Amino acid sequence: MFDAPQIFMQIPDIKQLYEINDGQERDLDTAVEELENNLFFETMGEENVKKWEALLQIMVPDSDTLDDRRLRVKAKTLEKMPYTYRTLVRRLETLCPDGYKIETFDEENGPYMNIKVALKSKRMIDAVQELLEECLPLNVSINVMIMYNTYEVLEGFAYEELEKFTYEQLREEVLV
Repeated sequence: MFDAPQIFMQIPDIKQLYEINDGQERDLDTAVEELENNLFFETMGEENVKKWEALLQIMVPDSDTLDDRRLRVKAKTLEKMPYTYRTLVRRLETLCPDGYKIETFDEENGPYMNIKVALKSKRMIDAVQELLEECLPLNVSINVMIMYNTYEVLEGFAYEELEKFTYEQLREEVLV
Protein backbone atom coordinates (compact mmCIF):
# COMPACT_ATOMS: atom_id res chain seq x y z
CA MET A 1 0.00 0.00 0.00
CA PHE A 2 1.21 3.51 -0.76
CA ASP A 3 2.44 5.59 2.16
CA ALA A 4 -0.59 7.70 2.84
CA PRO A 5 -1.25 9.69 5.99
CA GLN A 6 -3.29 7.71 8.50
CA ILE A 7 -6.03 10.29 8.46
CA PHE A 8 -6.66 9.54 4.76
CA MET A 9 -6.66 5.81 5.40
CA GLN A 10 -9.55 6.20 7.83
CA ILE A 11 -11.80 7.36 4.99
CA PRO A 12 -13.38 4.15 3.56
CA ASP A 13 -13.49 5.37 -0.06
CA ILE A 14 -9.82 6.41 -0.05
CA LYS A 15 -8.80 3.14 1.62
CA GLN A 16 -10.68 1.16 -1.04
CA LEU A 17 -8.99 3.16 -3.83
CA TYR A 18 -5.55 2.42 -2.38
CA GLU A 19 -6.37 -1.31 -2.13
CA ILE A 20 -7.53 -1.37 -5.77
CA ASN A 21 -4.35 0.46 -6.84
CA ASP A 22 -2.20 -2.02 -4.91
CA GLY A 23 -3.85 -4.94 -6.72
CA GLN A 24 -3.39 -3.29 -10.09
CA GLU A 25 0.24 -2.52 -9.29
CA ARG A 26 0.91 -6.19 -8.40
CA ASP A 27 -0.78 -7.34 -11.62
CA LEU A 28 1.22 -4.83 -13.66
CA ASP A 29 4.51 -5.86 -12.02
CA THR A 30 3.73 -9.53 -12.73
CA ALA A 31 2.88 -8.79 -16.37
CA VAL A 32 6.05 -6.71 -16.89
CA GLU A 33 8.21 -9.43 -15.30
CA GLU A 34 6.60 -12.12 -17.49
CA LEU A 35 7.13 -9.97 -20.59
CA GLU A 36 10.80 -9.42 -19.71
CA ASN A 37 11.29 -13.16 -19.11
CA ASN A 38 9.75 -14.02 -22.48
CA LEU A 39 12.20 -11.80 -24.35
CA PHE A 40 15.05 -14.31 -23.94
CA PHE A 41 15.11 -18.05 -24.63
CA GLU A 42 16.90 -18.78 -21.34
CA THR A 43 14.03 -17.40 -19.22
CA MET A 44 11.07 -18.03 -21.50
CA GLY A 45 7.91 -19.45 -19.91
CA GLU A 46 6.35 -22.76 -20.91
CA GLU A 47 3.51 -21.15 -22.85
CA ASN A 48 5.92 -19.20 -25.06
CA VAL A 49 8.15 -22.25 -25.52
CA LYS A 50 5.10 -24.17 -26.80
CA LYS A 51 4.40 -21.39 -29.31
CA TRP A 52 8.00 -21.45 -30.57
CA GLU A 53 7.96 -25.25 -30.82
CA ALA A 54 4.79 -25.13 -32.91
CA LEU A 55 6.20 -22.35 -35.09
CA LEU A 56 9.50 -24.16 -35.67
CA GLN A 57 7.84 -27.60 -35.93
CA ILE A 58 9.95 -29.12 -33.16
CA MET A 59 8.95 -32.58 -31.93
CA VAL A 60 9.44 -32.71 -28.16
CA PRO A 61 10.13 -35.93 -26.25
CA ASP A 62 7.95 -36.33 -23.16
CA SER A 63 11.03 -36.64 -20.95
CA ASP A 64 12.35 -33.16 -21.82
CA THR A 65 12.45 -30.54 -19.10
CA LEU A 66 11.57 -26.91 -19.78
CA ASP A 67 15.31 -26.07 -19.97
CA ASP A 68 15.86 -28.81 -22.56
CA ARG A 69 12.96 -27.48 -24.61
CA ARG A 70 14.35 -23.94 -24.39
CA LEU A 71 17.71 -25.21 -25.67
CA ARG A 72 16.02 -26.99 -28.60
CA VAL A 73 14.15 -23.81 -29.56
CA LYS A 74 17.30 -21.72 -29.24
CA ALA A 75 19.30 -24.18 -31.35
CA LYS A 76 16.64 -24.22 -34.06
CA THR A 77 16.55 -20.41 -34.25
CA LEU A 78 20.33 -20.23 -34.56
CA GLU A 79 20.25 -22.18 -37.82
CA LYS A 80 21.83 -20.22 -40.61
CA MET A 81 24.19 -21.05 -43.46
CA PRO A 82 27.07 -21.18 -44.26
CA TYR A 83 28.55 -23.12 -41.38
CA THR A 84 32.10 -22.72 -40.24
CA TYR A 85 33.98 -24.61 -37.56
CA ARG A 86 33.57 -21.62 -35.26
CA THR A 87 29.81 -21.54 -35.86
CA LEU A 88 29.60 -25.28 -35.22
CA VAL A 89 31.48 -24.88 -31.93
CA ARG A 90 29.21 -22.01 -30.87
CA ARG A 91 26.08 -24.06 -31.64
CA LEU A 92 27.46 -27.08 -29.81
CA GLU A 93 28.19 -24.87 -26.79
CA THR A 94 24.55 -23.78 -26.86
CA LEU A 95 23.26 -27.35 -27.05
CA CYS A 96 25.78 -28.87 -24.63
CA PRO A 97 26.63 -26.29 -21.98
CA ASP A 98 28.16 -29.03 -19.80
CA GLY A 99 30.78 -29.91 -22.39
CA TYR A 100 31.64 -31.93 -25.47
CA LYS A 101 34.71 -33.08 -27.42
CA ILE A 102 35.25 -32.88 -31.16
CA GLU A 103 37.65 -35.27 -32.89
CA THR A 104 38.26 -35.11 -36.63
CA PHE A 105 40.03 -37.72 -38.73
CA ASP A 106 40.98 -38.06 -42.37
CA GLU A 107 40.32 -41.62 -43.44
CA GLU A 108 40.40 -43.46 -46.75
CA ASN A 109 36.63 -43.08 -47.12
CA GLY A 110 36.78 -39.34 -46.46
CA PRO A 111 36.67 -37.04 -43.44
CA TYR A 112 35.25 -38.40 -40.20
CA MET A 113 33.98 -36.43 -37.18
CA ASN A 114 33.48 -37.89 -33.74
CA ILE A 115 31.49 -35.79 -31.23
CA LYS A 116 31.37 -36.85 -27.59
CA VAL A 117 28.62 -35.17 -25.56
CA ALA A 118 29.03 -34.69 -21.80
CA LEU A 119 27.05 -37.05 -19.60
CA LYS A 120 25.04 -34.15 -18.16
CA SER A 121 23.92 -33.18 -21.68
CA LYS A 122 22.97 -36.68 -22.83
CA ARG A 123 19.35 -35.62 -23.41
CA MET A 124 20.53 -33.37 -26.21
CA ILE A 125 22.28 -36.11 -28.21
CA ASP A 126 19.45 -36.27 -30.78
CA ALA A 127 19.57 -32.50 -31.25
CA VAL A 128 23.36 -32.66 -31.72
CA GLN A 129 22.98 -35.46 -34.28
CA GLU A 130 20.35 -33.42 -36.14
CA LEU A 131 22.55 -30.32 -36.06
CA LEU A 132 25.55 -32.17 -37.47
CA GLU A 133 23.54 -33.86 -40.20
CA GLU A 134 22.17 -30.49 -41.19
CA CYS A 135 25.33 -28.41 -41.15
CA LEU A 136 28.20 -30.72 -42.11
CA PRO A 137 28.94 -31.58 -45.73
CA LEU A 138 27.58 -34.91 -46.90
CA ASN A 139 31.02 -36.43 -47.38
CA VAL A 140 31.80 -36.11 -43.64
CA SER A 141 30.96 -39.23 -41.65
CA ILE A 142 29.48 -38.45 -38.23
CA ASN A 143 29.50 -40.34 -34.96
CA VAL A 144 27.80 -38.82 -31.92
CA MET A 145 28.21 -40.51 -28.55
CA ILE A 146 28.02 -39.83 -24.84
CA MET A 147 31.15 -39.30 -22.73
CA TYR A 148 30.45 -41.91 -20.09
CA ASN A 149 32.34 -41.98 -16.81
CA THR A 150 35.78 -43.53 -17.23
CA TYR A 151 38.49 -44.68 -14.89
CA GLU A 152 40.01 -41.18 -14.90
CA VAL A 153 36.74 -39.76 -13.56
CA LEU A 154 36.18 -42.51 -11.00
CA GLU A 155 39.73 -42.80 -9.64
CA GLY A 156 39.14 -39.74 -7.44
CA PHE A 157 36.51 -41.63 -5.43
CA ALA A 158 37.18 -44.10 -2.63
CA TYR A 159 36.16 -47.72 -3.19
CA GLU A 160 33.67 -47.46 -0.30
CA GLU A 161 31.86 -44.67 -2.12
CA LEU A 162 31.76 -46.51 -5.44
CA GLU A 163 30.63 -49.90 -4.13
CA LYS A 164 27.19 -48.39 -3.41
CA PHE A 165 26.54 -48.18 -7.16
CA THR A 166 26.04 -50.78 -9.86
CA TYR A 167 28.33 -50.87 -12.88
CA GLU A 168 25.61 -49.27 -15.01
CA GLN A 169 25.14 -46.44 -12.50
CA LEU A 170 28.89 -45.82 -12.33
CA ARG A 171 29.07 -45.62 -16.10
CA GLU A 172 25.91 -43.69 -16.95
CA GLU A 173 25.11 -41.37 -14.03
CA VAL A 174 26.66 -38.07 -13.07
CA LEU A 175 28.42 -38.75 -9.77
CA VAL A 176 29.65 -35.29 -8.89
